[in-house]
Amino acid sequence: MNIHEFPRETAQPEEGVLIPIRQKNGAAYLALDGTLSTITVVGVDADRYAEAERLHAHFIGRLSGNQAVNLEVTHRLDCTLLASAVIDWHGWDDGKKELSPTSENVGALLLGARHIFDQVQAVVDNHGIYPAAPVVKKKSRAK
Repeated sequence: MNIHEFPRETAQPEEGVLIPIRQKNGAAYLALDGTLSTITVVGVDADRYAEAERLHAHFIGRLSGNQAVNLEVTHRLDCTLLASAVIDWHGWDDGKKELSPTSENVGALLLGARHIFDQVQAVVDNHGIYPAAPVVKKKSRAK
């Protein structure tokens, strides 16, 4: 078999990997419609993540001399960095309607649930071993 002819089976850095998110007890989180709650991420080599990582390093560097910096501040910065890898999600809501994956919404989810942060971080860091998420065209919503 020609080693240059293998089909590409894993996600490239800019392609999304779909993560079904689990609760601490292993049960799936479910969307309001009963489907799995998921988060789709790019890898650490993606341009958007690399840019956020540069900013993250800049802020961490500026804070490193400050004795008042604590773990909460650095975790908030880590959540902002990780949120930059999120390109889509499904099933995250405010109790009434699904929320869009804005950096603020994603950051709030990651900050509020360390076990979700850990699941997302693991896939972002090891992105290249996962298959790319299928490309699904979203239905336009009637207003």
